[in-house]
Amino acid sequence: MMMQMLEAAGIDVASDRVREADDDNRRGYYELEVVKRIREDTSFFDGCVGKAVKVVAPLLRFIPRSFDYYILFMDRDLDEVLASQQEMLRRRTGREEGADDANTSAMAHAYQNQTERVRNWIDDQSNIESLRISHSQMLSEPVSAARLVAEFLAPSGFSLQAADSDLSSASLIDRMADVVDPELSRQSWSRR
Repeated sequence: MMMQMLEAAGIDVASDRVREADDDNRRGYYELEVVKRIREDTSFFDGCVGKAVKVVAPLLRFIPRSFDYYILFMDRDLDEVLASQQEMLRRRTGREEGADDANTSAMAHAYQNQTERVRNWIDDQSNIESLRISHSQMLSEPVSAARLVAEFLAPSGFSLQAADSDLSSASLIDRMADVVDPELSRQSWSRR
């Protein structure tokens, strides 16, 4: 969702489109497969200067320190993350039974610790500016979230420009917000 918002803002998104849309992510993944190998090779970052690159939180500490970064850190409710992961596993394995409470509790604890370590690491980096964005806020208040993103990126040198340069900044914020579709959130469906 965030990558789609950035793309709508006119930011070049680094994506190889290898991982296609599926039932778990109907609009696609906006990923670079090489990011998965970031522990061994970061040379691909040279070709990503000025682009938005999706990096999952546990891999952020491997980004090259030779660049400055503006990181949009998506905060998502822990229960929602775990439910989403369970649903993906169910879809992929075809098994209906969920994880037991002990396993879910262990996963929740590990996720919480990992997220906290990553946030602390980001805060300790002099070459990183970051903004935490609430996933639920993006779904419930997409215009407000889009405005926060635009304001955060404004001093970064990223140019928020739609293909139609006659758009006002308010129209651009609306265009960014328009990509947010609460119906695409699996946990939104299950809560209705």
